[in-house]
Amino acid sequence: MDKALIIKRQLKTIGNTVYLHDGEWSSMPFRAVIQHLWRKKSSNFESTLTELGSVNAEYYLYIGPSNYNIKTLSETATLTLGSEVYEFRCKDAVSEGDSVLYYTGILRKVGDSDENSD
Repeated sequence: MDKALIIKRQLKTIGNTVYLHDGEWSSMPFRAVIQHLWRKKSSNFESTLTELGSVNAEYYLYIGPSNYNIKTLSETATLTLGSEVYEFRCKDAVSEGDSVLYYTGILRKVGDSDENSD
């Protein structure tokens, strides 16, 4: 039983279509789960103090297939989901023995892509 293949199939079922971008390189579309980390206590990684009060950055959990190694991406790499752009704040591999089952990471929303602007 290939656990990485089972996870990849499940990501195709429940995930969203995303793209990775690193410099001039862009990935083919693939499916990954992007889940908002909404709990204030456990996901308030950074807070920006403005004149009107505190603003929390939007953080998301990334779960992606084993064939897209996010750990090899540069610090400036981004992920796009529709028109939303995210940067990786943390990247990790989940392994069993020597084989990677899937990749996980923490994403920070940095804005919207200009591709869909008129």
